[in-house]
Amino acid sequence: LAVSWVIERMCRKGAMIDRPYVERLVAELDERELRLRKTIEDEWRVSPGSAKEIIARLQADGVGLVKLTPKGDAYSTDKEALGAIDHPLTSLVLEYRKISKLTSTYLHGYLDLSQYDGRIHPSINSVGGRAKNPFEPGGQDGVRTGRSSANDPNLQNVPKRGEFKTAIRRSFRSADDHFWLSSDFDQVEMRGMAHASQDPGLRAAFLDPDDFFVVMGRSVFDDSGFLKEDPRRQLIKNGMYAKIYGAGPAQFARTAGLVHTDETGQKVPLVQEADRFLRSVDRLYPGVPKFAEAVIEAGEKRRREEGVGYVRSPLTGRRITCDPGREYALFNYYVQGMAAEIMKYKILQLDAAGLGEYMMFPVHDEIDMEVPREQRDEVIRTLGEVMNDDRLLSVPVTASVSIGPNWGELEEL
Repeated sequence: LAVSWVIERMCRKGAMIDRPYVERLVAELDERELRLRKTIEDEWRVSPGSAKEIIARLQADGVGLVKLTPKGDAYSTDKEALGAIDHPLTSLVLEYRKISKLTSTYLHGYLDLSQYDGRIHPSINSVGGRAKNPFEPGGQDGVRTGRSSANDPNLQNVPKRGEFKTAIRRSFRSADDHFWLSSDFDQVEMRGMAHASQDPGLRAAFLDPDDFFVVMGRSVFDDSGFLKEDPRRQLIKNGMYAKIYGAGPAQFARTAGLVHTDETGQKVPLVQEADRFLRSVDRLYPGVPKFAEAVIEAGEKRRREEGVGYVRSPLTGRRITCDPGREYALFNYYVQGMAAEIMKYKILQLDAAGLGEYMMFPVHDEIDMEVPREQRDEVIRTLGEVMNDDRLLSVPVTASVSIGPNWGELEEL
């Protein structure tokens, strides 16, 4: 309730859109989309929007299809299905879809929403869900974790990585004589998991001055020379997030790149290798699976005794519920709910410290601001004092600060 007032002021402030830049980018991508469509139609004799034609062409070329649509009545041509196929047509179709989505989902919307005052004023939903208004669909419930969301536009789905990350994020700029300032928590979900599980190995990794995943890598791979540039760091990172999100070995293998290409061109997850890796992590950090199991058992017990499965936040005591039979998801809700509450605590503290007028929006574990140039040093100093906290949890909460002329061209301080 307290943070909703601060968020309301963020909605009113909004974020400036660089309209001339967006218009040029739209024209460039529209031309690229037309070229891709022509190539797909002329060289492969299929329409890029027709799943039936794409499937028929792949089958004609001897590609073995595996994944079905949710209804199970046809083969799927979604991103995961086509991305697992090594064929020239699939890469063209995926690129065509990506370009089309960039213009239709992001850029045209930015122009439409900023046509009155040059700014977008998103509806920021402090407990998630489609809207804050309880009379609108989804507005009365929010989301299980309490993580905030935004619509018109959806700021959560703005690309954070990939080829077009910078291009799309550059659409958001700071006003003249201002700069864009972003503060992003460092592995806040991991820190929440270390605090909740009280696993000594995880806590020690966060207390070490080195990178958290590097410290883990030295233990997991028994390699004292493990460095941040080591490609195995991504394997550890994916594995730890798989723990939080409840991903099984197959899904973890796909996200971590533990796959091989079979004779039909399909990328098949190495499930056994992924399972062995996850089990080795559990052996090194046994507090995590033990705590996850305790959360699930508590939820099941409450379901039997009280009629609803839930877990309480360690920070606020808020009851986080689950649907019947989905008590396995409570560990995910617990960790993400803690991260959401930490962000809301910090938004309130930043507002109390006098930075409320500069905040534009929170997105995931990041808060973005538009700050007058003459206030630069003072705001950065205050941000550091508020966002970095060694008292809230049993491991330090830390955050990075980045600065630049727009959302896409930020440099970490």
